[in-house]
Amino acid sequence: MPVHYLSDPAPYRKSAELYMRVRELEGRVHPDDLVRRLPDVPKTHPHFGEWRMRAASTARFIRFLKGFGDSRILDLGCGNGWTAHRIAEALPGTSVTGLDMNVTELEQAARLFPRPRFCYGDIFADDLSETFDIIYLACSVQYFPDPAPLFQRLAELLTPEGQVHIIDSPFYEPGELEAARERSRAYYRQLGVPEMARNYFHHDRRVMLSFKPDLLYRPQSPINRLRVRLLRRNDTPFPWLRFHARNLK
Repeated sequence: MPVHYLSDPAPYRKSAELYMRVRELEGRVHPDDLVRRLPDVPKTHPHFGEWRMRAASTARFIRFLKGFGDSRILDLGCGNGWTAHRIAEALPGTSVTGLDMNVTELEQAARLFPRPRFCYGDIFADDLSETFDIIYLACSVQYFPDPAPLFQRLAELLTPEGQVHIIDSPFYEPGELEAARERSRAYYRQLGVPEMARNYFHHDRRVMLSFKPDLLYRPQSPINRLRVRLLRRNDTPFPWLRFHARNLK
């Protein structure tokens, strides 16, 4: 099934090209055969440890979704579609939509994974023509500058009892923010794309907590730290936050 275009990509082409350049330099643009297998990658893969973390957090999220029941799900910032595919594969009764503004990876997703519906569009400007029971952002909230307008928009797209889930994303204490920003600026300078730092954002933990999320996974809890150590498995260092529609308006 082809990508469904909600708007013209042309106005965003430069920013999309910058993002893809960064992805290529980081070794995150993968051939079709590897994307089909994600999050399973060879041990020789340069991001093997990171993919083990993503595998753990995704498996945990899918277990939650199985208990939630059949639903309409939006993967916001779906990239090459592997997470949307894994969810659609594990939950045949769900309707999964992947939304992104990265044409290259969206077209790869649509080519490889027939079950989810993949859409190109701006979450703020384009009409998705439906509401969702669950919207999740995996490794993508950091590309939105301000959580407040984002959550306001997502609340419009949720059913009355809908939920937003954020996984695999860092949050910072107020005193940590500037140091985190400088680390990102230094990283993108070293990579040779300093302008990317303007498109990567660091979110205040207190701001996120003001929307009254449930903490569904706390990596630093004693039991999770012990489990990781005893099982010798990589797991995400980031919390899993669930926000309810009623708290986002």
